[in-house]
Amino acid sequence: MTTIFKKALVLFALVAVALVGAVAVAPAEAQAATGSFTIQSKNGKTVTAYQMFTVENPVVENGKVTSATYTLNTAWEGFFRGKLSTSDTGAALSEKAYSYVKDLVDGNKGATLVTFAKEAADYAKTSSGITAAGTANASTTADNGYYKATFTGLEYGYYIFAPQGGSTSAMRGNDAMLYNVVSATSDPVEPKSVYPGVTKTVENG
Repeated sequence: MTTIFKKALVLFALVAVALVGAVAVAPAEAQAATGSFTIQSKNGKTVTAYQMFTVENPVVENGKVTSATYTLNTAWEGFFRGKLSTSDTGAALSEKAYSYVKDLVDGNKGATLVTFAKEAADYAKTSSGITAAGTANASTTADNGYYKATFTGLEYGYYIFAPQGGSTSAMRGNDAMLYNVVSATSDPVEPKSVYPGVTKTVENG
């Protein structure tokens, strides 16, 4: 075997090792974090979900987001410019919109929050730019008197959940609800007669 041929084999082996090493350390493609959400009711309504805020840079512990940065979906900019009486767009509007929503949640402003959710649902249904993130049909049989509509594969973030034809409550306490999907699994949530259930655990990063 000639010296030149030996050198070629050694070079080929080194290239092969380098390629294998590169494949081994190549990072996996980032996957969108997704969660589930279940609404239970006495009358078994079909529910539609509209994502209002997305989650960026989430810190996930034990299957649940513990901190994140929220960004307003651009399709909702018109809604919040009117709601907040501002001409802001982009990041400035996103920050104001999140602060407004977070204040409703943290301030336990039930009546205002339920009105906000209803207005947001009406806007989403009539806005050509907003596409439903998903629709969940209620179970055909009741479990302890409750029908359950379960969403899976929802990207983490704030959503408006709108029951078909209005409230899931016989008392018509609310026609829509705001909820922050931040967990891979979810205990069933029953819309309250005074204000919708909302999680409040994630801070804006």
